[in-house]
Amino acid sequence: EREQKEDIPLFATASLQHLLFNDQACQDFNVAAKVYPPLGSKADQEALLSALESGLLSALTSSDNLQSYMSKDQPFAEASYGVAIAEYLLPLAYHYFVVPKRITFEKMVSLLSKAPAQLMGFDMLGEIAVGKRANFVLFDPEGQTEMEDNGLYSSVILKGKVISSWINGVSE
Repeated sequence: EREQKEDIPLFATASLQHLLFNDQACQDFNVAAKVYPPLGSKADQEALLSALESGLLSALTSSDNLQSYMSKDQPFAEASYGVAIAEYLLPLAYHYFVVPKRITFEKMVSLLSKAPAQLMGFDMLGEIAVGKRANFVLFDPEGQTEMEDNGLYSSVILKGKVISSWINGVSE
């Protein structure tokens, strides 16, 4: 923990991978777990989860930076860093953090949308309000999302489903 000085804002973000996994996922040179920054220890993971639950995290990220799936089909040392989970970000966060009551639905939405937009200075994004861009998703908390073969999350069935995405008021 770090003491925050009143005149210096403290921003802390974490990726879902760092909240859900630790360096044990890299055993047997599992390239799916090769992310940047590298996964920490179990104690690091628990500290991040504690920060999430106590409200110390400013934003959640997907850390979605995989260049291609073929770049993972390499020996561990040569495999690229990253994951490709952006399309699953909302159901993952809902399933692992809201359903078990680690955070509220409202807090999850803020951590995934409003807070990142504010941190990056995108005043027109991050919330549904008059004068803002109409970027949003329709989400069914009772639906299910089955993750395809996606490395760390292979064959996981998540509670919650994105029904549609809207960018600038247009359905994708």
